[in-house]
Amino acid sequence: MLVEIEAIRKQQQIDEEKERQLQEDIQLKAKRIKEEEQQLAEQANRLREKKAAELLQLNLQMKATEERLQSMLNVLNNQYKNYHDRLADFVETFVQTNTSIVGVKDC
Repeated sequence: MLVEIEAIRKQQQIDEEKERQLQEDIQLKAKRIKEEEQQLAEQANRLREKKAAELLQLNLQMKATEERLQSMLNVLNNQYKNYHDRLADFVETFVQTNTSIVGVKDC
């Protein structure tokens, strides 16, 4: 009977040691999972920051392009206005000259 009690105690010690080892393994795995989650969160933040910086850069480039296009449009509008004014002056001069010539012929 003492042998049986001793065997039961030994088995309990073995079971307790296995339980302790399992608890340690679970804690280590939980710690690794938590570290991995932290690393993934940091990586996601870096990616978000990188994408935000890229979007900001693209936005600045688009704004600069828009300003250049607006400047070009202003130049073209000014050229058109100058051309239109010169054409109007030419037509007015042409009409006056032809009117004068026609008036001279009639005399």
